[in-house]
Amino acid sequence: MANARFEELPDDAGDERFAYGIARQIQHAGVKPVIFVCGQDDRDNFDSAIRLRDRLDCLDCANVPFFVWLPHQPALAQALTADNQIYAFGSCRTAASLTEIEESQRDYFAQQLQQGYEENRIRHNPELNAVPWSNLTELFRESNRQQADHMVIKLAELGYAIRLRTAADSHGSRELAPISSEATRILAEMEHNRWVAERLLSGWRYAPKTDKRRKLHSMLVASEHLKSEELAIDFNLIQAALREAQQGPYLVEPLPGNPGARI
Repeated sequence: MANARFEELPDDAGDERFAYGIARQIQHAGVKPVIFVCGQDDRDNFDSAIRLRDRLDCLDCANVPFFVWLPHQPALAQALTADNQIYAFGSCRTAASLTEIEESQRDYFAQQLQQGYEENRIRHNPELNAVPWSNLTELFRESNRQQADHMVIKLAELGYAIRLRTAADSHGSRELAPISSEATRILAEMEHNRWVAERLLSGWRYAPKTDKRRKLHSMLVASEHLKSEELAIDFNLIQAALREAQQGPYLVEPLPGNPGARI
């Protein structure tokens, strides 16, 4: 969950007055800013991001991540690969690839998460039978998809990103480094907050005793009120899904400029 504010780019994105207004917004305590540049022209987006980044650096707002929409000119996106602050997105090559059409990243990770959930459930009660993805209702499939959507945010928190594997990549991939106890706590809290928001928006409410038929759940509380083993459940599922994903059509790797990843 995030607060978004939209600003119209001036003719010169490096305009001091415009940059100062942006700086004032992102310098508040507790704010973790991300800037998206989404204009009609790839070249203008590229230039605007560079100019605004340089101007913000002069206003003591260095290291703010920029995401620039570059759907048509891969050469411009390639020019940003060495930049550890500006990232290209929107490439038609990834958004409309055959792999993405036949088996989207969203559904792929959603199924990995569902599989991990079923394995964990059976581990605690061997008499249960796993429910395959094809037998899930659309309501529960969408719940898994929303959890998969949020994986991108969790990975970014650790300094990682997901991308489609290419022919240039070896079949194997770098193992994710061990995740510290502090990062484990952060990920677990992020997932719990996401789950609470998803349930509340779907009409669920808190009750001391869970009643799924009436959309009541005992865990619809702030994360600090949960037991450590309850928070660990979601983290274990995510970790299992990431391990599986490393062997599939997607690659999990450190973000540019974060070779060791912040974990």
